[in-house]
Amino acid sequence: MYLLDTDILVYSLKGHEVVVRHLEIHQHDPLKISVISLMELYYRAYKSEKVTANLARVRSIENVFF
Repeated sequence: MYLLDTDILVYSLKGHEVVVRHLEIHQHDPLKISVISLMELYYRAYKSEKVTANLARVRSIENVFF
């Protein structure tokens, strides 16, 4: 099992090649995120310039992991 931290989640949302590649390699392994990381993503989304778009992205992550 892999616990993904907030930075990895942000890099994946931004399409960082190395991170996306590693996530694809481990797509069949159990991947988890903590509630703390989820709340950090919500915090960043609310502080961003594109609140609505970023909230939608965070909610999509939430739907996958919770």
